[in-house]
Amino acid sequence: MVFLIQKSQNKDSKAIHLKLSEIIASHQGTSNRMVNIEDLTELELDQLRKFYVQLSKLAAKEDA
Repeated sequence: MVFLIQKSQNKDSKAIHLKLSEIIASHQGTSNRMVNIEDLTELELDQLRKFYVQLSKLAAKEDA
């Protein structure tokens, strides 16, 4: 039972971080694409996370 609760909390945590990434990455307002992100699978969340990691690396290079 504890495992199931932990897994759910981890997934929600990933979703919250991705939503924050979307807000930060938006320059002229936010997007509605992340509104129901909690409904995505873990694989889909991981793919989105990888996208935002790459986006942040690209932004860091442009700032340097």
